[in-house]
Amino acid sequence: WAQGSADSIAGDLGGRASLHATLRLDDRGDGAVGMELRRSFVPDDAGWTGGRAMLRLPLAYRFRASVEFELVFPDAPEGRGDVWPWGLVAMAYSPAEAPWFDVTAGVEASSSPSREASVAGILRASATWEKK
Repeated sequence: WAQGSADSIAGDLGGRASLHATLRLDDRGDGAVGMELRRSFVPDDAGWTGGRAMLRLPLAYRFRASVEFELVFPDAPEGRGDVWPWGLVAMAYSPAEAPWFDVTAGVEASSSPSREASVAGILRASATWEKK
């Protein structure tokens, strides 16, 4: 799928465009491979182009593992690095007794215009309600 937008950024015209592709490896989507290309149009050479890849695999006992990696290339690095990498490794669990409940833990590492390096831990619990 593709998406785009036009944005007003400090009174100037900017925008975003992206192209996404996901290949589901099973009917439920527990396993998947994905690619994404993104472009941010920002005034004053603050735009960037990026590419992202992801892999999600179901494991034994209702565990799922996922890996994501992204590289962003700024239009004008200005000493902030020629490439801004981002990565995420995560493990998720959904109990058989409560398949509507999901717990995920992960580690994220990145570099950006404001930080040379950053590492963060992520813990998320979520629930899904369905009308029957």
